[in-house]
Amino acid sequence: MIRKRGLFLILSCSFLLLFSINSRVKAKQQNHNPVINAIYASKEIISKGESVEIIVEADDLDNDQLDYQWLAEEGQIIGTGERITYFPPKLKGSYKVTVIVSDKYGENVLATKRIDVMNLEVSLELERELIHPGERIGVTADTGNYTGDLSYSWTTGYGSIEGQGKKVTYIAPDKEGLYNIRVSIRDRQGVELRTSITVEVRNYLPKVVKKLVAKPRSITIDDKHRVGKATLNISAIDFNDDKLAYVWSADEGKIIGQGARVTYLSPTYSTTDSVEVKISDSYGGEVSQRIDINVIKVWQRSYGGIAYDAFEAITNREDGYLAVGYTTSFNKDWVYPSGYLVGIDEDGKELFYNYDFFEGKEDLFFSVVASNDGNYLLGGYKGNNKNLSNDGYLVKIAKKDGKKLAEYKLDNSKSNQQIYQLYSIDDGEYIAVGYSSKIGNDGYLAKLNNNNDKLLEYTYNHDPSGSNDYFNDVIASNDGGYLLVGHTSPFDNRDGDGLLVKLDNKVKKVFAYTYGKEGLDERFEKIMRTEDGGYLLVGARGVTTDWLYDGYIVKVDSQGELIFSNTYGSKKGDDGFRAVAATDDGGYLLAGYSNSANKGDYDAYLVKIDSQGHQEWSKLYGGIENDEFMDITFSNDGGYLLVGYTNSFAKGERDAYIVKIDKEGRTGPDPDEIILNN
Repeated sequence: MIRKRGLFLILSCSFLLLFSINSRVKAKQQNHNPVINAIYASKEIISKGESVEIIVEADDLDNDQLDYQWLAEEGQIIGTGERITYFPPKLKGSYKVTVIVSDKYGENVLATKRIDVMNLEVSLELERELIHPGERIGVTADTGNYTGDLSYSWTTGYGSIEGQGKKVTYIAPDKEGLYNIRVSIRDRQGVELRTSITVEVRNYLPKVVKKLVAKPRSITIDDKHRVGKATLNISAIDFNDDKLAYVWSADEGKIIGQGARVTYLSPTYSTTDSVEVKISDSYGGEVSQRIDINVIKVWQRSYGGIAYDAFEAITNREDGYLAVGYTTSFNKDWVYPSGYLVGIDEDGKELFYNYDFFEGKEDLFFSVVASNDGNYLLGGYKGNNKNLSNDGYLVKIAKKDGKKLAEYKLDNSKSNQQIYQLYSIDDGEYIAVGYSSKIGNDGYLAKLNNNNDKLLEYTYNHDPSGSNDYFNDVIASNDGGYLLVGHTSPFDNRDGDGLLVKLDNKVKKVFAYTYGKEGLDERFEKIMRTEDGGYLLVGARGVTTDWLYDGYIVKVDSQGELIFSNTYGSKKGDDGFRAVAATDDGGYLLAGYSNSANKGDYDAYLVKIDSQGHQEWSKLYGGIENDEFMDITFSNDGGYLLVGYTNSFAKGERDAYIVKIDKEGRTGPDPDEIILNN
């Protein structure tokens, strides 16, 4: 029974397999092959670098799903299915693309399409990319090496096109913006290329690419060379390629030449002149730049009469300067000095002078400061015939003509006293310093209110066993106190030390330091605050055996601690500093005297140092006789004025002397030479 069932199963399976095979054969015998109805390309002739889209349309009567296989001899095919993109080689030639369409039974059919690549390409070129509104420019279609006949069709959305063919004229619209210019190019075979270019329509202003410069920026003139020169240069471009026009002007000087590079001629006086250049294009677009040129007139002048005259100090006025000192030229007996002042303008011309403030008595001014009411306060001494001593005195003068307005005696005692320096502090008060003596000389300070009433005074004696002490200068300290410099020496020794005394705002001593070496004599004439919060002490150092000194500086911190010291001049000569001024590069000018050069007896001496005390240059002024600087101040035009005396250029025995210099120490001809020329 079992065997019969197994045989039955075998027979059944064989029947089913045979039935299936017969069914497939019959179905395949009844299947229809795919049919390609059409194959076409978006373009059959193209230019180099273009691509085409190729589409095949195929059907299958049995509705079988079709498979598409694309083949190309050369080039690249992107995509699948009925639609692909063909990128032929970028070479002239004819290239075949084939598609094989298959159904699920593997039956297939194929079709081909040829794509011809022509040697044609196009780009647009503008005469320039930036143009003005309403401007006309040429536009050219560049077809490379193609030599066949072509037709051109030009269009634009804004503006208009004039002309036809390969080159046309584009007329820009009146409104600024970015606009497209389009061209369609067709050859005889119908190959068409389209391309476009963007043009920027804008009224660009000229652009300065190298700013206005003047060489030199500071011009020095004098009584001989009355006009100075500078070269002015600027570089500008125009993005519209317009021709640029340059219009130059100077407020006070003159411009020689035209274009981007011209010559500036200065006026014959000190000034800060403003020069402007306006740069414009042909469409009215304009830019301008200005530069200031500093014109410094330098000179030398002498003042006085037939005897002895000198300046000890100078200060700035609204319309010039005020120098003070002494004269014997205008006294009745030409013996005792009389206080002397001269007001001058920027060119050194004398505006007014005054002298003999105490009607024949000896007097002399060492210092001058502006008072709180706009006038000036002078400090010095007046001779006291009763006790044959000197009285420390202040004199107030009118700013307009130097006439005496009032006088103030500082000490009613019978001591000998002189005032060397005045210093203006807050609320119209003043500090006066110098010395006062009864037995020996003591450093002296008085504080005055704006009515010149004495508020308090202070005397300093360095050595209780006996010393001579002097205060030569004073400034306010950073913490509201006062710093005083001068000299101290014991009664039994000519050699002394440079002296620095710190007082608080109630004139109580904070510290006192001396600076010097054994066997040397040091003395300080001036003190100046430095940019780092310290102080520079200026004077001389030398030996009293042969009275040969060197210019001497000491740099200290706010507590008086030594930072560095230095000397200047020749070891075989006699040199010293009387005054100091800061320079705009952080350095200093040191002014005084020197006989190291053997040019004359003594020369007026000027040394430029940096912030660390290193000498940068030095200069001598004067002639073959004695000349010396006593004070220095900034000039109103960026230079400096130095005052003192001159024997070399004196009309009499000695004249008061002013030298105007620029930042490099240059000055004008000697006073004698100017007199001869005038």
